[in-house]
Amino acid sequence: MFLLKSNDNLLLNSIIDVLNQKFTIFNTNEATNSFATLSISSNESTFCIETDNYKKNIFKPLSSTKLFEEIDSILTKININFNDLSYSPVKQNIFYEKKSLVLGNIHNLIFSALLLHIKSGISKDSLYEMVWPQDKNYQINKLDTHLTNLKNLINQKLGYHFNFKTIEGKIFLISN
Repeated sequence: MFLLKSNDNLLLNSIIDVLNQKFTIFNTNEATNSFATLSISSNESTFCIETDNYKKNIFKPLSSTKLFEEIDSILTKININFNDLSYSPVKQNIFYEKKSLVLGNIHNLIFSALLLHIKSGISKDSLYEMVWPQDKNYQINKLDTHLTNLKNLINQKLGYHFNFKTIEGKIFLISN
């Protein structure tokens, strides 16, 4: 969901190892779709973490707990806009007008995947594997049920007409 970059590969690998203990939302592959990029740099006295809109300098030494807290504080400020909706991937929250909806884990994974693949769509198979990577029994109706439930939840709780379509096995969000 978030691209992590650094000009120091050793620092990047160390940070990824620490972050993967708590978060599973980072990657270092620039070809992968992401909501935002976190750039991390370091000098003798500080770490600098920045996105397009935020910059945070953190003094060394730094515990992994403090690193988690600082990155979490940056990530919770990131909102993605889709039509009239505002979505916070980390908070798992969708906002519309003055209403908000907190998504469960599965619905959040589905919604974020749909947004990340808004232009190209995402295949049902890829989405299924993303949501249920341990499943050995592939059941497409399970995914279809969750997609329908997500659509109904957004429509009912937010009063927003949310929809998607499937074209040649790929799911696309429909813009209003």
